[in-house]
Amino acid sequence: MNDNVVLYGGAFDPFHNGHAYVISSIKQLGFKKIILIPTGKSPFKKKLSPSKHRLEIINKSLNINVEINDYEIQNKKTSFTIDTVDYFKKKYPNLSLIIGEDSLHSFKEWKSWELIIQQVKILIVSRLDGQAFKSFTGEKQFNFKKNIDEFIKGEPPSSFYFKGSGYEVSSTELKNAIKSKNFTFCSKHLHKNALDYIKQNDLYSV
Repeated sequence: MNDNVVLYGGAFDPFHNGHAYVISSIKQLGFKKIILIPTGKSPFKKKLSPSKHRLEIINKSLNINVEINDYEIQNKKTSFTIDTVDYFKKKYPNLSLIIGEDSLHSFKEWKSWELIIQQVKILIVSRLDGQAFKSFTGEKQFNFKKNIDEFIKGEPPSSFYFKGSGYEVSSTELKNAIKSKNFTFCSKHLHKNALDYIKQNDLYSV
């Protein structure tokens, strides 16, 4: 069945245990499919590592069934979420979009964010502190639902806040740790196979 599909996009530079936590959390909610979409060309002009390395790190990190889709990478254009949503919405009408709680701070800076919340349901996954979400609870246009079944069966605009155990680490922290060769810290937040690959290919060292 093609219903109840959720998109999870991001730079994943590198993919780490915080990203894996989001995926495992969403698996608990009963979605039929999770599609992981690495950013092609960042709209925020961030310099990204080559896609082949980011994809390989993802593959070495995941041991659960997730579709890794290179649509944005192959598209070659700047990766705007609204364009990705439009593309996948044609195939999966009942579509949700994962947004990490930390991304809420900049969500209204995204291109056509008003259209995004009209096109897809928004699934927010908690960080440890929950502060970003608290600032959004009064935003009526997001139409927050208290029940996950109501969220999954409903239509946009609709949002749901999944408060799991949280996971507090960022790709920037990990890149800095790799650069300073603090592999003890890295080993806590990266899959062993991913960290080995990063070392073997001398990634994030400069």
